[in-house]
This record gives sequence, C-alpha cells and structure tokens, in this order.
Amino acid sequence: MTVPNYISMSRGAFGPVLGAAYVADAISPKLMLLGVAAAALSDWADGYVARRLSLQSVAGTYLDPLGDKIFVASVSLALAAKGAIPLWLACSMVTRDGALIAGAWLQRGRALGWRWDSWGQFFAGTRGARFGDDVVRNDENEKIQKHKREGAARLAPAVPPMRPELLGKFTTATQFALFGGAIAHGAFGWPSAEAMRFAYLAAGAATLASGASYFLRKDAFARPGPSA
Repeated sequence: MTVPNYISMSRGAFGPVLGAAYVADAISPKLMLLGVAAAALSDWADGYVARRLSLQSVAGTYLDPLGDKIFVASVSLALAAKGAIPLWLACSMVTRDGALIAGAWLQRGRALGWRWDSWGQFFAGTRGARFGDDVVRNDENEKIQKHKREGAARLAPAVPPMRPELLGKFTTATQFALFGGAIAHGAFGWPSAEAMRFAYLAAGAATLASGASYFLRKDAFARPGPSA
C-alpha cells in the first residue's frame, strides 16, 4: 500500500459518512460543500503524489476509481434524498458505477477460468500465486483432503491495471461539479434553476456515455505483460 492508495481509500470511506451526516442534518450545507471540495482535491492529490513520487501501482489503478465511485454513490443518494438532485440522476450514477465494478469482477473471474483457492489469489497483483489444487474425497475415512497432482497447480495471471479514459475523468469532474452546484443552489440560490437543469442533463449524459464506453472498449483493462 502506498500514500496515494490511502488517499483513495480515505475518499471512499469519507463518502458514506458525509452523505449520512447531510441526510441527518448533522452538518450544514457549507460544511457539505467543503467536504465535496476536499474530496475533489483528494482525487487530484492521489494522482499527483503517485506521479511525483513514482508510486504508481496496479492496486492504485483500481483504488482511485473505486474511491470515486463510493463517494459519488453516497453523495448522489444523499442529495437525492434531500431533493437537491433528481432521483433518476442519482440512480443512473449508482447503476453505472455498480455495472463497472461488476464488469471488473467478471473479467477477473474469466481470466482465472472461474477457479481460485482464495480471495488472495483472486486479487493477486503479481504473477506466481498458485491456484487450482484438486480436492479429493477419501471414501475410507470420509475426510476431504487436498491433493496436488503433478502439474495440476497453475500460476494465477496477474491482475491487469485498469486503464482510465479521458471521458471517465471528465464524468467524475462533472459529477463533483454537479454536487457542488446543487448544494450551493439549495443554500444560496446560485447557480440558477435553469443552470441546474442543464447540469442535470450534462451529468446524466456524461455518466451514460462513460459507462457505455468502458463496455465497448476492449482495452479498459490492460493485459499483463510476460514480466508482470
């Protein structure tokens, strides 16, 4: 784990707390707005720190967008519950992000042939984790024993890094801007209602387009090289 990974994880953990506090009226709109701004800053900071200190990692390519998705889902649902954004828009964001997460899981399971011995092997980021031990039942003593047949154990392929796209980054920025605008509109009356209606449509269109692009792309997940 690296510093950028901890920043990403903190953003994801912060989302549900911030959203729940806002729904429960435990924080003011100003604090909510500050929290969204802090999360947006952290989204920039984890990438900057990773590049600046050469701390890029395969785990980071997943933790960064995962932190974004948890935060976006939590805050969008909280704002919808308070009537700050339409429910359909919040549901589209949650559905899109849930589909992307499910797609990543399905792709990993397919790469392992739907066979692994532990979640450590499922999430392994490097080659060399052995999996696929055969399980043989001993009928004499009715015990289940693990028996490794010669050549049966295989090497788990490395988890490929997630390859981000410009549209996905634009969508995340649009969503964060929408959150800030919705909170400010409810608290201060600015941006205007007309501007917010445009923001709803823009965020919805970007969310739909970016979600579709990941499933249409064949290189959303980079293939691990022979030395990965």
